[in-house]
Amino acid sequence: MHTDLPRALYEIGNDRDNRVLVLTGTGDRFMTEIDGQSLDDPTKPAVWDKTTAEGRRIMQRLVDLEMPIVAAVNGPASVHSEYVLLADIVIAAGTTVFSDFPHLTFGIVPGDGIYLAWEETISGPAENGVHDMIGTGPIGQTVIRRARAAGLIVAAVERAGE
Repeated sequence: MHTDLPRALYEIGNDRDNRVLVLTGTGDRFMTEIDGQSLDDPTKPAVWDKTTAEGRRIMQRLVDLEMPIVAAVNGPASVHSEYVLLADIVIAAGTTVFSDFPHLTFGIVPGDGIYLAWEETISGPAENGVHDMIGTGPIGQTVIRRARAAGLIVAAVERAGE
């Protein structure tokens, strides 16, 4: 994803026939898994430089898109939940939970914008410090009610069959 998504977003942005981007997951989750092996060895400076550059490029390209972005969050978003924050419209399933699973799990520093996006969205670092992203504080386990109350989403919907 780190390699392909920046390229795809570039192509999407350059195609003037595209009028909207819809971000969603598959099944009952938005994004919850990461292929750690695809990231190679983050202890190697050249590898980490490439990985962080790609992560920042994704954020930049999402922000630069000249079209509305709709995030249809169909469940837990524990990998790159910051992508949801860049959407113009967010609709979330009642099972949605926002967190940051991969960074600390893999022993890497999140340098691709997740902290900045969450700090800017929820009142800033004075109220919800960066340390909350480890999953113990209000940002790390923001349940759907808080997300809606904070204006992060416009609607909470039940999944089909619930």
